[in-house]
Formats: sequence, structure tokens, C-alpha cells
Amino acid sequence: RSEIGHDHGFKSDNRYDYHYDHTAVIRLETDRWRLERALILGIGFVMALTGIAVSRSADIILDRKIEASLDRFESYGFVSGLIFFVSMSSLLALGAFFPVAIRP
Repeated sequence: RSEIGHDHGFKSDNRYDYHYDHTAVIRLETDRWRLERALILGIGFVMALTGIAVSRSADIILDRKIEASLDRFESYGFVSGLIFFVSMSSLLALGAFFPVAIRP
């Protein structure tokens, strides 16, 4: 008879006359494994959709920023277009940084 805390197998604890149900434990482990795999697949799918949405949004924002900078360049010159492009890039970077910095 082993001491409590040192019995690492599926043996019975004779003090309480309790026996482990091996088939129930195996079923629980199988169900847990299936649930983990389903959860991993679900999280991966949601992450892929989120990545696509973020990528498309970033492309749209970049296109609009470049168009606005080129319009500014045509109207007011190179320096003005460059300043507009850099300032918009900085504002967008700060807009993405502040929510993470405030509540990580």
C-alpha cells in the first residue's frame, strides 16, 4: 500500500475503498484531446480571418495615404507632399500604439 501523494498510477486508495474507472478516464482524455484540436482549429481559422481583414484594411489605408500625398505633391510641391506623407504615417503609428500602450 502506498502513501497518499505518492500513488501516481490508477490504483485504488484502500482507505476509502475507491477504484478508478479506467474506461471513463480514457473517454475523458479522448474528449479533451478532441476538444483541444477543435479549439486549435477554431482559433487558427479566426486568426486567419482577422489577418486577412487587417491586411486589407492596411492596404486601403496605405493607398489612401499615398493618393493624398501625391495630390498634395502635385498641388504644393515635393516637400509638402513628403511632410504630409510622414505626418500621416506618424499619426497612424501613434494611433496604433496608444491603445496597446494604455491597456496592454
